[in-house]
Amino acid sequence: ALTRIVVIGMADAVAPRLEDAVRSASVNLYPAPSVLHPALKYDEKEAITAWGRPLLAGELVAYSSHYAAWQELQSGDAKQYVVLAGDVIVNWTFFGKLAEVDLAAIGINYLRLNHRHPVPSPIVKENFIESNRFILDLDGPAAGATAYAITKAGARVFLDRCRTVLRPIADEMSLVWSDRNLTLFPPAVLEGSDELNLCDTPSDAESKLKRAATSCWHLGHAATSAVTRRWQRIGDGRVPPGHRS
Repeated sequence: ALTRIVVIGMADAVAPRLEDAVRSASVNLYPAPSVLHPALKYDEKEAITAWGRPLLAGELVAYSSHYAAWQELQSGDAKQYVVLAGDVIVNWTFFGKLAEVDLAAIGINYLRLNHRHPVPSPIVKENFIESNRFILDLDGPAAGATAYAITKAGARVFLDRCRTVLRPIADEMSLVWSDRNLTLFPPAVLEGSDELNLCDTPSDAESKLKRAATSCWHLGHAATSAVTRRWQRIGDGRVPPGHRS
């Protein structure tokens, strides 16, 4: 098969709107592991240095789940995965069309199907699969790993560069894939309730610390990425010098 759709989550905590799809075998439930994936390395002190706090148990489970899915993609028959995590509202009509597109053949190895943070986003492709559906190139960290499509080549990048666990998986993916960070717009997936997410709900103190650490990283990374990518566009003639993008 070209595409396999996988839902990452606890076997007894699948979002109600995904239950029918799982029962009909149109998507595959990928149960969350109870321990850290054996290929991953996690050191609490290193995480505090990099992220500002230790990772929560649910965040480690989520990290392991995504890593295991990328690993399975390498050895499976499917050429690409569509990964769904948490409680999501899915446009199944679009997903059916997306499943028939060989992303690697058109030069796309990782495609977000939604994102959380608005950032400058030049249009890369118009009318992708459907009329008025665009692919944007995010000029900064947009956060979120709720839904994405990934090829074998894209998964290999994450497998190689995400072995050391320093921050939640969504943030690590944004950091690793900072170049040509493509996303679909309008999104094909909307996030529902947070109640079924893998990650634990942090205490107020942890939440404040996380927001502070995230904000600092977002500001620094977004500034560096925007300047670098602007000069790249100037260099290849996409943006004239002096033009405000």
